[in-house]
Amino acid sequence: MGISNKLLQKICCPTCKGNLLINESNKLQCNDCGKGFLIINDIPLFINEESAYDKLYDQIDFHKHPFGYNLDYASWRKGKINREIVKYLKKGSVLDDGGGYGYLKEFLGKEHTYYNMEYSYEILNYDTSPLKSVGKGEELPFKDAIFDNIVSGDVLEHVHNKVKYLEETYRVLKPGGIFILNTPRTGWIESYKKSIWFWIPYLNYITNGIKSIFKDETNITTPSGVVDIPSDETWLRNQLKTLGYQVVVQKRTDNHLPGLSNKFWRKFADAFIDPEKIGHCTFFVCKKL
Repeated sequence: MGISNKLLQKICCPTCKGNLLINESNKLQCNDCGKGFLIINDIPLFINEESAYDKLYDQIDFHKHPFGYNLDYASWRKGKINREIVKYLKKGSVLDDGGGYGYLKEFLGKEHTYYNMEYSYEILNYDTSPLKSVGKGEELPFKDAIFDNIVSGDVLEHVHNKVKYLEETYRVLKPGGIFILNTPRTGWIESYKKSIWFWIPYLNYITNGIKSIFKDETNITTPSGVVDIPSDETWLRNQLKTLGYQVVVQKRTDNHLPGLSNKFWRKFADAFIDPEKIGHCTFFVCKKL
């Protein structure tokens, strides 16, 4: 089949931003700096090293346990965030910047063209959409001002240089385009302690900690290089505004109860846990002026 023309029209060298052509060896080669990039199963690879996330995701069957969670729980939690995201998208192209196995595309309409860029080739194997690539959020392999929308759903906490990551989203977004960001926030536990329901996940956390001493429930090990660092809401807002984004919406999302994933607790969380007050994540909708 080969790389889709839609994708070829948007990609560029992540280092010098030069134009790319497919050479006689079926590799992408930069006209300007001469760098070459592999194509595997019609997916362009803009990183040469095996990422720590490849090693992490190799341990997980995403058809059965997305990110190691119960399938119903993962669909419930991520589905709510995705339904919130699509409320604010404009018609046109959507770059899922760190899109994982492509779950967001299931919530998009026909007016959207979905592009998935991931740091892990391993997880992209679960995404059946054709417009996907492997690259780093801090060095996006895309031309300037090329996307109508960019979505960053639970990704910023996993990158090593948050400021550079945000700068790159601004670069590849069209003027008037929409950038939507959802990421865990600092201060979440402090907010949760103000709730009368705090004792429920706290006791569960203690119980699970005791159980883990005797039995490893997940058998998933975290490789060196995997990071998970939440962001301060005020710092993040200031960074977005400094870049030139207009913050259209800022709120909190994600009302899950830590460690409690069965149907009863999901219904309990929806009934009693207000994400606007104590949500695990901070949620931004921004417009590039």
